[in-house]
Amino acid sequence: MVKSIPQPVISNVVSTFRCGKMLNLRRFSQAYAFEFQPSRFAAASIRRREREGFRSTALAFTSGKFVITGCRSPSEALLASRKYIGMLNRLGDERLSFIDFNIQNIVSSVDMGCPLMIQEMLRARTDTCSWERRKFPGLVFRDRVSKLVLLVFRSGKLVLTGAKSKKQIMREWPRLYDLIKKYRDLNPEATKCSREYAETLKREEQKKHLEEMIIY
Repeated sequence: MVKSIPQPVISNVVSTFRCGKMLNLRRFSQAYAFEFQPSRFAAASIRRREREGFRSTALAFTSGKFVITGCRSPSEALLASRKYIGMLNRLGDERLSFIDFNIQNIVSSVDMGCPLMIQEMLRARTDTCSWERRKFPGLVFRDRVSKLVLLVFRSGKLVLTGAKSKKQIMREWPRLYDLIKKYRDLNPEATKCSREYAETLKREEQKKHLEEMIIY
């Protein structure tokens, strides 16, 4: 029996819509007791917990644009967006519209089940990969075919971003899996810790540099 490949799990859906009017965010936030700190961020923040069991956050901008985050599926994002507009229309005097709803980004995660040799992946795919290990433990892989961006971690965990639909993720993932599985570290003693992996690479680089100095 062929072992099935690990499947991506959606962790966040980012969607947008417009209400059709400019918003006075200071008055808007004061009237509805929403969080608004213009010195830190240009949007008012609204949070809801739905009866369906999920939570979401809406960011409202002066332009009348709303950004919805925290949903786990496109259908949840649409439902939450409509509920935000319904809530605001019940609370306020002005009638807000629901215009141009779009899914902007679907973030999902996958566990490959074993450590990954991200240094080898970087060497093999320098045109599409970048890794600044002193700043961030994950390698950034920009897939030119699907336009998806993957964060690849030593632990074997992956984060996929840039998708516009679940169908796109399911279509592209088998090909991406076949590419990434080449860099599995099957050594049973291999560490999953990013820090230990980076320190090992650093020691190897120092050793190689010393050997080159001795030769020359």
